[in-house]
Amino acid sequence: MQAAAAQLTPVTLELGGKSPAIVGPGADLAQAADRIATAKGWNAGQTCIAPDYCLVPRARQADFVAALHQSVRRRWPLGEADPDYTALISTAAWARMQRLAEEATAGGATLVPLMSRTRDAGPTGARCMGPVAVLDPPADCALMREEIFGPLPPIVPYDGGVESAMAAVNDCTLHQPQHGLPFGGIGPSGMGVYHGRHGFDRFSHLKGVYLQHPLVGAVFDRWVRPPYGAFSARLLRWMLRR
Repeated sequence: MQAAAAQLTPVTLELGGKSPAIVGPGADLAQAADRIATAKGWNAGQTCIAPDYCLVPRARQADFVAALHQSVRRRWPLGEADPDYTALISTAAWARMQRLAEEATAGGATLVPLMSRTRDAGPTGARCMGPVAVLDPPADCALMREEIFGPLPPIVPYDGGVESAMAAVNDCTLHQPQHGLPFGGIGPSGMGVYHGRHGFDRFSHLKGVYLQHPLVGAVFDRWVRPPYGAFSARLLRWMLRR
């Protein structure tokens, strides 16, 4: 953005976002938890549109965590050794998840593993990490400030709402491949939107060209452009009448 500013060039930025999943007060917890857990479990949370954290009504937090646990057991019955689950991309990514979890715990958060821990099973070895719910993480910890990009879903109780640039109702991630919708973020998540026609307009310069009709031009020449006479004065008084 700094480089573009020097050339007075507009930019579209897609930055890391927190992508909260909001569970409504009257939501079907089993369905909501299953769709959130599945979206967070795909590629072990390593997708840019994975649900980052969950906003849950304070009174339903415990029931939601139980529903998450049940969903994870159903989707990946063999735990971290399940062939449908995967590992973190590198040892650095695995170490970062451990660091985020440890910092949140030191700040008073509670960790609830949602998958059986078979870390050494399968070809991925120690880089395999199942989803772990993080209850009541401190607002200033890295887990809540950075894009997580891993299988640590913080569970945050709420009493109000949240601002977002996009929303998917009753599902997760599926707003992104809909090319009829403008895709983009606001604030720390970026600026500008693209996809489909929105992307064409965004990455093109829309040039306005006005073609004057001869009749309109003649009227302007006679009545709108100076010098102005008595008729123009009467016309102006008529237009400004109350």
